[in-house]
Amino acid sequence: MSSGFKEPITIIEAIRENVKIFEQNWTKIRESIVAAFTLFYRLGFNDTTFRAKNAAIPIIYYIYYNDLEKEVVKVNYDSNERKNISKWLVLSFLKSIFGGQPDSALITIRKKLKASIGTKSFPSSTIKSAFATDPSRNYTFDNEFIYGLLESQKDTSDAFYVLTLLQPNLDYYNQDFHQDHLHPASVFYDEKKMKSFIPESDWAFASNKKNWNSVLNLQLLNGTLNSKKNDQPLDLWASENKIGKKELYVKDTTSLKIQDFKLFITDRKECLKEKLYEVIK
Repeated sequence: MSSGFKEPITIIEAIRENVKIFEQNWTKIRESIVAAFTLFYRLGFNDTTFRAKNAAIPIIYYIYYNDLEKEVVKVNYDSNERKNISKWLVLSFLKSIFGGQPDSALITIRKKLKASIGTKSFPSSTIKSAFATDPSRNYTFDNEFIYGLLESQKDTSDAFYVLTLLQPNLDYYNQDFHQDHLHPASVFYDEKKMKSFIPESDWAFASNKKNWNSVLNLQLLNGTLNSKKNDQPLDLWASENKIGKKELYVKDTTSLKIQDFKLFITDRKECLKEKLYEVIK
């Protein structure tokens, strides 16, 4: 009978020891948690777009074991490292790395984080490589998946993720960014108005939300600037604000006029696909 009680007692003792360690280090643990969520906010995430709360655990672990709890909250914290963490989070959300039962994923990630302690560089590449052969959790993006992402609708989390990848240099600190239609949505809400601008042969294409209300026709724009832009035609807005076609992810030969909407979207779709492949490497 006595042997039957040894294992439970051992487990209880182990729990007590872990609780003791937790209590002794609570101040730093708390600071690391607060620092992580401060960083998420400054990267533009909110309760909706931070899709999987378990994704916070690796970042907290990384901050704690690299003594970064006071560094990552600074406004001038390493911009490349901010982009690195943001990109890893976005790719993880898009590929549902923390979906279902995330325990095995967290264990895999913890091993890579533990091996990188002291480098003060989040090991996003080695983490992604660790999932390369996992059929249910991996960071592989094929054409079909990317084209689906490009059709993500305005104000959805997926649209935010893709636009974040496309515009990695945005500074979210104390700024409100909107998902803005490049060609004004007002043209497409009103069928009569749409038909007055768009050639008849392109009416079906232009009226499809997958084209005018998706990432294909969106950008992230500072809220104040978005209010000023309002329903201004894209070609005039780009000209007045000296926005180049490269910034809009279209070719130099692509027209920005509303009557050429179909050509604009068709061209931008391919340019965005190529850019995403470049970004997610």
